[in-house]
Parts: sequence; C-alpha cells; structure tokens
Amino acid sequence: MTSIRKCKFTDNPSYILKNIRETLGIESNVVYEGICSEAVYERYETGENELNLIRLFFFLERMGISNERFEVMITTIFMSFITGMKNCMKLTEQRDWEGLKTERSKFDKLELEDKEIQSSYRDYIDYIIAGYADKDNEKAHTFYL
Repeated sequence: MTSIRKCKFTDNPSYILKNIRETLGIESNVVYEGICSEAVYERYETGENELNLIRLFFFLERMGISNERFEVMITTIFMSFITGMKNCMKLTEQRDWEGLKTERSKFDKLELEDKEIQSSYRDYIDYIIAGYADKDNEKAHTFYL
C-alpha cells in the first residue's frame, strides 16, 4: 500500500480527498458507491460542490483512514476549525447557548485557505444562535437568504 506521507495537505477538503485517493491508488467508485453518485463525487473532488466534514470523513473511512489518523495529517488551523465545529455541535445538543456563543467567536480568528467553508459553518452557527439562543427568527433567516 502506498504511503500517504507523499500527500500535500491543505485546509481544502476537496483537495485533501482527491490527493489522498490518488496517492493511495484507489479508484473513485470504491470511495463513493453507496454514499453519492459518480457525478456528485466528481464535483466534490473538483471543488465544484462544497464537501462538508462529515461526508469527507465517510469518504476517508472508505479509503481506510480513520478520523484519528486523519487528524494527525491536517494543518493545525484546520484541526482547530474541526474541533471548534465539534464543540459547537456538542454545545448545541446541550443547549448551552452562552458556551456556543463563546465557541463561535473563535471562528473569526481562524485563517482557513477555503474562506467559503469557514463562512458557511460560521453562518450555520450564527443561524442556531439567532434562532434558538436569541429567539430571533427574523435574524436567523437572514443567514439562509
């Protein structure tokens, strides 16, 4: 099996997905079958479709890469982003709105290469805060218009 140490890593999930798959010599159909169509998968690899972290982890698992192994390979900034998102989801489940607001404030300090992903997740957290913590549905809907 080819070592993944040859891969170049960045904080762009589409680049990470394609680079790991090609380095390991895995055919794309092995990765996407049962998860999405070939056309959708190709758009993920090219960056045409936004690849969320959950789906990225599904694809990585198909290639035999565990979340723990993947976390060692990514940049510190991207790992901070992933950790922040996990923390936000836990705080949302616990309905800890003040904790969520504190965790959310950390997003603006990160400098991800892929600003679109960063802003999409930040806006999603802002939507949760506006709609559930602040009970301001009008403001919450502005994040999806």
